[in-house]
Amino acid sequence: MQSQLPNQNQGLGNLKITFGPNQANARMILYVIPIFLLVGIILIGSIPIGGIGMWVIAAGLFWGYRAQLRARVEVYEQGIALTDWMGRHQAFWWEDVAAVYESIGYHQRSGAPNQWLYKVRTTDGRQIKLDMAYEKVSQLGRTVLIETGKRFLQEYREQYRTSKTVPIGDGLGMNAQGFVAGGDTLPWDQVSEIEINRRGDLLIHQQERRMAWKLWMHPRIANFPTFRAFLHEIGESGIIQSLIEDPHYEQIQKIRERQR
Repeated sequence: MQSQLPNQNQGLGNLKITFGPNQANARMILYVIPIFLLVGIILIGSIPIGGIGMWVIAAGLFWGYRAQLRARVEVYEQGIALTDWMGRHQAFWWEDVAAVYESIGYHQRSGAPNQWLYKVRTTDGRQIKLDMAYEKVSQLGRTVLIETGKRFLQEYREQYRTSKTVPIGDGLGMNAQGFVAGGDTLPWDQVSEIEINRRGDLLIHQQERRMAWKLWMHPRIANFPTFRAFLHEIGESGIIQSLIEDPHYEQIQKIRERQR
């Protein structure tokens, strides 16, 4: 049953960490404002409408700068309370999170991750975004994934044990029989390879088929770290161990072996 929503931070337990506004975003906005003001001054004599337009844009940017500074997330033992850049307050318990979706943007040249977005879906139908308006948003997102993953992993194990379908994302799941996508099921004995690439996209290959049976992009995979851990847990049981290709997981395993 859906629990009553917490009133901001009431009932969430002790405060663990706070994430403030993304100061880099705020500074970038602040640096641009003088440019529009200067262009407005230049244009006001010859093209008054253009000059006024530049000043209106500068005023809008200043409002955006002030709004950016509102962003704040407080992480508690039992959940989160946040204020977005629009000044709206929301809160939720970990137990009321239905899914967390992660989107990562990469630098065009270096390929290094440089943008993060986390969409938190709650059991009461809300969708809460944690984006670049907050400082250290990747750390914030990992915190949410870790805290909710503790419960999700137990649920995945129970669902799989009782022959229910474990949800991977919208329209995709897996159970004791195989992968399920819409009305189609790919049995485990017909799976030739399960690939998780560097960016976290999931490719499921079918025997005697050149193209992937399904390609699931990382932003569409729910609770990605939990899914990855559970997939390897199944693999270690001997069902699909030799079929999983996951360079990230293999690298972690090598590091663990060296530390022993």
